[in-house]
Amino acid sequence: MDNLDQEFFAVILKSWSRLLAVEMEGAGAAEAIELAKSNGYDVHFMMVRGISDMPQTGIETTVVSQTSERDEWKKYAAEVAAVFTISYIKNGLPKPPLSKLKNMNEVEKLQLPEIQEILYKDEVTEGMFFRIEPAWPDFEKKYVLERIEVDELINNLEQNKIQTLIGDAGSGKSIILKTVGFRMANYKTVYYLDFKKYDVTELKKYLREIAKSKERAIFILDDIHLYYEECEKLLNDYRKSGRGWIIAGSRDVFRFEGHPKYLSIFDNINKLKISAHDIADKLVELFLKRNYHLDKTRIDFISERLGAFKDDLWLLSWALLAYKPEYSNVNKNRYLQ
Repeated sequence: MDNLDQEFFAVILKSWSRLLAVEMEGAGAAEAIELAKSNGYDVHFMMVRGISDMPQTGIETTVVSQTSERDEWKKYAAEVAAVFTISYIKNGLPKPPLSKLKNMNEVEKLQLPEIQEILYKDEVTEGMFFRIEPAWPDFEKKYVLERIEVDELINNLEQNKIQTLIGDAGSGKSIILKTVGFRMANYKTVYYLDFKKYDVTELKKYLREIAKSKERAIFILDDIHLYYEECEKLLNDYRKSGRGWIIAGSRDVFRFEGHPKYLSIFDNINKLKISAHDIADKLVELFLKRNYHLDKTRIDFISERLGAFKDDLWLLSWALLAYKPEYSNVNKNRYLQ
């Protein structure tokens, strides 16, 4: 504050008579810290300010005399602030500085499978269509068709800590979840739990670890309908106190099925519903264009004859693998084989 005679500063002095200075330059940093803390980051803030001039009375003397005073004391003020800061770091911090506290801010990583392991990164180098267990190169080299729901889930992460992807068997839930994991692995730790690969005892142990974790990671849980009772409590608790994000894939699960007021367990959680039909035609087009370089007319002709397979992307993928350009339809024996 340059002038003690200013009305605004006079009002403040009435409340805080011992006030010597008002710090304003650090307000933006302090506000950013508060925002970070509200989003779960463990950050703190202290500002050390060296004062090189003091407020004066008399408007006519302020500009010249105060500028001269500031120039004279600026170097000294900066040195004092620096010396104090160094001394405080050495002796006054409630915890030693970062260089003396190994991994002070590191959160212990969980012993859960990460998306890189699930997608066999560095183990598989060639991409291909319709691998039974999709691999990293399949996503990297665009053999996997990326659906619009991938962007929806990613864009909703900051607004929704818990998200569910709901669809029937063969609707493509797992591929969407793995695509999200593949995309987000560059920015966050991504854990991936496929519920059908674990027994209930092992799964409960993993869910307890997730519930207690302070790691700001993304947890992708696939096929949670298999153990929805075990998972339901985690989803509700994590929404209140979790530090990271959960994206869960499931078939819809209902309480009181058959009752007029039946209720999905996901009704109170942000959810996205998908079906195989949403993407079936685009999948056929991608495969036939890339493998056989067919034109749109031919692709539409074949796609129409694959209609019986479009309710289940798993069946559709086998039908496409069984297709041969010399035939107008998918060979049934080859498909079954």
